Amino acid sequence: MLQRIGELSVSLRGEALEALCDRIWSLPQAARTAQFDSVFGTIGQLHPEHRSAPLAALGRQIHALPQAAQAARLDSMLDAIGQLPAQHRSAPLAALGSQIHALPQAAQAARLDSMLGAIGQLPAQHHSDQLAALGRQIDVLPQATRTARFDSVFGAIGQLPAQHRSVPLAALGRQIDVLLPQAARTARFDSVFGAVGQLPAQHRSVPLAALGSQMHALPQAARRARFDSVFGAIGQLHPEHRSAPLAALGSQIHAFPQAGQTVQFDSVLDAIGQLPPEYRSAPLAALGSQIHALPQAARRARFDSVFGAVGQLPAEHRSAPLAALGRQIRALPQAAQTAQFDSVLGAIGQLPAERRSGPLEALGGCIWALPQAVRTAQFDSVLGAIGQLPAECRSAPLAALGGEIEALPEAARKARLDSMLGAIGELPTQHRRVPLAAIRPAQVQIARWRIG
Repeated sequence: MLQRIGELSVSLRGEALEALCDRIWSLPQAARTAQFDSVFGTIGQLHPEHRSAPLAALGRQIHALPQAAQAARLDSMLDAIGQLPAQHRSAPLAALGSQIHALPQAAQAARLDSMLGAIGQLPAQHHSDQLAALGRQIDVLPQATRTARFDSVFGAIGQLPAQHRSVPLAALGRQIDVLLPQAARTARFDSVFGAVGQLPAQHRSVPLAALGSQMHALPQAARRARFDSVFGAIGQLHPEHRSAPLAALGSQIHAFPQAGQTVQFDSVLDAIGQLPPEYRSAPLAALGSQIHALPQAARRARFDSVFGAVGQLPAEHRSAPLAALGRQIRALPQAAQTAQFDSVLGAIGQLPAERRSGPLEALGGCIWALPQAVRTAQFDSVLGAIGQLPAECRSAPLAALGGEIEALPEAARKARLDSMLGAIGELPTQHRRVPLAAIRPAQVQIARWRIG
């Protein structure tokens, strides 16, 4: 194939080489390095402005090479990229930056520094994606080198035009939790937060979401103030830009002492209510997933509050938060579980049929947590609801429900196993494997009873 590509006119070789690069991972490992080198040599014969895309495709294959060959090939590619016109270096540098994780650990920090130097030679408007790619690699570096490289990438981001900083700042913001010592995290969090405040307002949402997801990584004494800072900054955004950062903050309620959780939960819920309805689903799902972290006495009321808020959404936006609430039934006081289970199941029935699978899967997986006296009836209710789905949407909820057969009273198990087998038999053949595997333990157990 490489020989045939060489017979094409030079202007037509780039796209063919790009496709060939994407197949290096599928070769026998012993052949990959030689073929990598052959393709690399052929790319070098192209006119410089035609090399960018195939170099990027080849760079994404570094991880597929034997580890002993990776660093040298990355260095060779970095040299080749440096020979391209500056405006053509961006994509292959981003591809190489995504491969730092594949290198031997002793080589990672030095190559990141080399990549950072190469990025600095690009026109400033071409730095953003490349710096983001490097920022995403901080967590794979040796622990002792992470903070210094974090600072280096952060410094380079500060040299970009403000409208190009959002994506790389978000990439760095998601790396707070891998920095050591822990005391270094607060200062870097504050640095990134300060930089986000210098962005145009319409570019702040993504990096604020990244920072909002890192509350758990900060020292306990620093968390509340940073929560309040990020929450305040979210409130300054246009309502349509608040959803993702509110979802991130909502997912971090568990990171705070129980004494303050309820207030923070309520603050986020109130803020979600100020969004346009079509932007509330993700943050309600994130907040709903935190019910279990609240003090026991507060859970029922907050469950009800989130459930009420879900009911105000357009029907096509309710699936994810209903699934999140379904997974929290187990965290409620046992006396409330059956009623809340029924409420969620009833709400699922109001969704478009093709959007019911996820929340039914969540409910089906929590039968074990219900009072034993109601488990069989609730099992049957969920199974009936699954039967109303399009056949191609039933596999995952059937698998979740099938895993609960052993939680039923012994006298009910055989009949429910038979019902499940019947329901699985109605699925397209390619959708049966997972639910069949889920019911296998119950089949084995029932068979042992018969033998006994």
